[in-house]
Amino acid sequence: MKILKQEKSKLLPRTDIEAMESHIAKRTPSVEEIKDSLSKSLKVDKELILVKHIYSLFGVGGSKIIAHVYDSKEDMERIIKKGKKQKEAEKKAAEDAKKAAEAPKEEAKPVEEAPKEETPEKVEENGKETKEEQSSE
Repeated sequence: MKILKQEKSKLLPRTDIEAMESHIAKRTPSVEEIKDSLSKSLKVDKELILVKHIYSLFGVGGSKIIAHVYDSKEDMERIIKKGKKQKEAEKKAAEDAKKAAEAPKEEAKPVEEAPKEETPEKVEENGKETKEEQSSE
């Protein structure tokens, strides 16, 4: 991997990177492969790298990469905007955790059985004895 431009951002705690990855007669490298390559060449943790774009260059066998390397994990979480799917996943995880916390409380309470009502087996109609039909609805 060849780093074309490395510039420290003046406003944000990150470094902006432009790099060129050569992949002649191979597929375009994945984001994980690029993170691994950048982390080795820059000697930073790959969790602090955000790959913004991978532009494959037609006929050249290379890709131009634009990435950001953050100073710390906290800075990265504070700056990166969360997408709709991430927000929904976090909301669902919080609801599941809340339900899991409430479930043991409900199990601890003793369950009382409702008293069974006695139903007459035989009912007299016009002097005749018949069984009462019970419907299960």
